[in-house]
Amino acid sequence: MFIQIENLTPDDYFKIDGTFKTNDQIKVKQACIPAEVLMFSISPSNSLSLDENFNQVKGVVLEKTSLHKVSILAEYSEQDFLDRCKMFRMGGPDNQ
Repeated sequence: MFIQIENLTPDDYFKIDGTFKTNDQIKVKQACIPAEVLMFSISPSNSLSLDENFNQVKGVVLEKTSLHKVSILAEYSEQDFLDRCKMFRMGGPDNQ
């Protein structure tokens, strides 16, 4: 599951990641803070729908940070995530 969080900072990421460290159903798999995206792994035993899992993540973001623009990147793949991250680490979307 791929989530975009507008204005994500390293501090916010650590608050979000720390919350999911003890969750055996959803974990932060990878983060790209410059691109404001997080990749979550969902346990095979997780019986919640994509929307329910997203709402759980969004709830944590709203509770643990002052951020409020959270969206799911529904058609995203791991390659899309890596490409977006690389683009932002190379100087952002304006440098393409």
